[in-house]
Amino acid sequence: MMGNQKFKIKAEEILQHLEAEYQKEAQTNFTNDKTSYYEINRDIEYLLFAFNPDLPLLKDFQIFRRDNTLTYGLIRKECFEQSKQFLLYFLEYLEEYCDIS
Repeated sequence: MMGNQKFKIKAEEILQHLEAEYQKEAQTNFTNDKTSYYEINRDIEYLLFAFNPDLPLLKDFQIFRRDNTLTYGLIRKECFEQSKQFLLYFLEYLEEYCDIS
């Protein structure tokens, strides 16, 4: 169980970073390519892979990440929100199926 707790902590750290970058981008109507959005998505993918390389959520995230690179404006805003949803789903999964609270 302790290992799963580490995944929860890391997911929460990534979520906080994502939310901070979202706020920075919101100030420029999501046209700022200087934020670390791409690195955050890489971190999400690494986290999901480290947890379970066969996790269906990982496969879905990889497709999302591949299909949504170099986006700007409203599409980029939606991408931020979708990345956040993937993290929230993962946290929910940990709480429901891995006895993490």
